[in-house]
Amino acid sequence: MLILNVMMVNKFSIPFIRFVENEIDNQKVKYFCYGNIPPKDILSLSNSFYSKSILFRYISMLYFMCKSERIVLHGLIDFKVVLLLFFNPFLLKKCYWLMMGVDLYSYKLDKSKKLYKLKEFFRSKVIRNIGFLVTSVDGDYELAKKWYKTIGKRLDMYTFPNSVYTPLSTKDTSTKDTSTKKKKKVLIGNSADPTNNHMEILSSLKDFDIEGIEFYIPLSYGDKSYAKYIEKEAKLILGDNVIILTDFLDINEYNLILSEIDIAIFNHKRQQALSVIRTLLGNGAKVYMRRDVTSFDMFSKLGVKVFDFSDFNLNKDFYERESNKDIITSFYSPTKLKLNLEELFS
Repeated sequence: MLILNVMMVNKFSIPFIRFVENEIDNQKVKYFCYGNIPPKDILSLSNSFYSKSILFRYISMLYFMCKSERIVLHGLIDFKVVLLLFFNPFLLKKCYWLMMGVDLYSYKLDKSKKLYKLKEFFRSKVIRNIGFLVTSVDGDYELAKKWYKTIGKRLDMYTFPNSVYTPLSTKDTSTKDTSTKKKKKVLIGNSADPTNNHMEILSSLKDFDIEGIEFYIPLSYGDKSYAKYIEKEAKLILGDNVIILTDFLDINEYNLILSEIDIAIFNHKRQQALSVIRTLLGNGAKVYMRRDVTSFDMFSKLGVKVFDFSDFNLNKDFYERESNKDIITSFYSPTKLKLNLEELFS
């Protein structure tokens, strides 16, 4: 059985290929890569095909799809792939859609635009009839059924290596409960994307005593004009207590900051920033989210304690810190990921 992974080359696909090649014993798994040029170790794989030509990319993709018994779609972000599937509906029953969040929530874009309506016409037909939807978030599958009337079967699992929890430090984070010397550190959002809804958070902080508290706001990627606006407002409200992260940080530098966070506030109105949230929960941070996002219910179902943003306060202590760390460490593990992928490819 030939299993074809269709993927754009990005920060998710390369670790995925490396993990599968190192951990999964399945000679039938193939990769169709396009977009950015992948690293040499990926290009050299005999089971990896990289399409340089935009002109012939989708012709060759269709050829490989037809030859495959199972097609694993790494997101439905590329609209040309959606069109290819729309005009070749016989392929849909053997497609496994690895849902990435942004590909589902594009449904909530500006619906007044004609281009949106045209794209959604094609997307709705494809998503409704796709064979399998792969996600560990119950609510995302329910939204796919609600928005697109999908009749596909759901596989309850996560599939990307970035879902695996990696400890940020070896220190005992339980000291966060008792330490009075260390400044309390609060993270606000994860980017300069307006979906972070920073102003609602900043406005709520006006009611609190923030003396001795450091606030970190990552604004290094996203909307630059929005980033400048938030930086200005944050400094007006939080003064010298705020540290604005406008430069791209090395992953080790960023993880060092995350390892010191006591409280994190995420005010997205849809499922976002899951990797950062998992990391913070695994490191013992107190995480606030909106109760109406699908990831809130996902964590609650796992037994992980997350807090409702509408009940926000600056008290960093909570009883479930150690159990959160245990659940995140055991559930989001390399062993669990390997089991998930073995099931996906079986």
